[in-house]
Amino acid sequence: ELKGRSIGRFVLQPIIENAIKHGFNGWEDGGRIVISASAENGNLKVRIVDNGIGMDKETLAHVRADMEREYGKALSDENGIGLRNVYQRLKLIYKDSTSMTIESGEMKGTAITLTVPLQTP
Repeated sequence: ELKGRSIGRFVLQPIIENAIKHGFNGWEDGGRIVISASAENGNLKVRIVDNGIGMDKETLAHVRADMEREYGKALSDENGIGLRNVYQRLKLIYKDSTSMTIESGEMKGTAITLTVPLQTP
C-alpha cells in the first residue's frame, strides 16, 4: 500500500545524518538506524529510530522548542538546524496536516516520527 509514496525531498537525509553525527558520536561500531513506514487514519507515518546516546531532558526540550520556531528565529545555531529545516519543509508542503515528534532518553536512543497525509496536496 505504501510503495511509491513519498514525503518530500531531503526529509530523511538530515535526520539520518543527525543520528550518525550526534547519536553515535564516539562509537566505533554497534550503531543502528531503523526506518519504518505505516499507514494510519489516512496518514503516512515514517519513524526513524536509532540506538545512540540519546538526549537528556533539557537538550530534548531545547531541540523541540527550536524546531517549532519560525524560519530565521532559532534559539541557537547549534542545535536542531537539520530537524528545524525538515519540519519547516514539511509545513510548507503539507501545512497543518503534518507533524514531527521527537522522543529521546539518555543512552536510550532517539525516535523521530513524521506524519503526512497519504493524499498529496
